[in-house]
Amino acid sequence: MKFAQFNIQIANFKYSEILKFIENQSFPEGWRETDFSKELRKKNSIYFIAYDTTDRIHNIEGYKKATLKNKMVIGYAGIWFYEEFSEIVSVAVLQNFRKLGVGRLLISKLINYVNFHKKSKIINLEVGKKNFIARNLYKQLGFKENGYREKYYLHDGDDAILMSLNINF
Repeated sequence: MKFAQFNIQIANFKYSEILKFIENQSFPEGWRETDFSKELRKKNSIYFIAYDTTDRIHNIEGYKKATLKNKMVIGYAGIWFYEEFSEIVSVAVLQNFRKLGVGRLLISKLINYVNFHKKSKIINLEVGKKNFIARNLYKQLGFKENGYREKYYLHDGDDAILMSLNINF
């Protein structure tokens, strides 16, 4: 199920339930749930969604909760802005759409947004030590490991690896 291109747009509060569905599909039980109805209204954050039109996707039966009008949302990424830095707070892609470049596309969009709007000179994130695929992706995008938090993730006791990307605008 490979597509040449996915669409990206800014998410607004209308996508709250869809993002919650994707979060629940993407993260293990015990993961802290995000209140997207509040999160998508914050002035110091932005979320992007990746989607495709439902007429291009085969077998959407199991993903009805990820659709709004003719769009099927397949992933999202969010970032918070502070004075000194920005922080990527969440990236999630539906299982059947992983390894198609959706995560890379979303994270690249966040980086470009921060750079274009001169939001901050540093982007930080945390990623599970055991999440080798995500860590590798972040490294490919220029992030450097610069610390860790021991037993940070409550759902499985994994350590968090801290990573940063310097933005030169």
